[in-house]
Amino acid sequence: MNPLVIERYGRYMLSHQETPAGPRASDNWQLGISRAEYLKSLLRHTIDLWLLHRGYKGIYTQDKEEALCAIHFNSSGYLYELLKRAQQ
Repeated sequence: MNPLVIERYGRYMLSHQETPAGPRASDNWQLGISRAEYLKSLLRHTIDLWLLHRGYKGIYTQDKEEALCAIHFNSSGYLYELLKRAQQ
């Protein structure tokens, strides 16, 4: 991976650490998120990226960088859940 990508992804992760109840642990995703939830989120962010890429105005909920970071998070999480299950 490129350091620019890693740095941007890190900023994305930090920006999503806050919740109404306070900050969540940076590794809380390891407690488990279902593959179905990862997939739903992955598809939602992919559609945003697709809309942005095609130049549609006002339909999406984030910019390209945010969408790409979210896609990375969800695809990595889905893969983690598959690999974790294979180790059991």
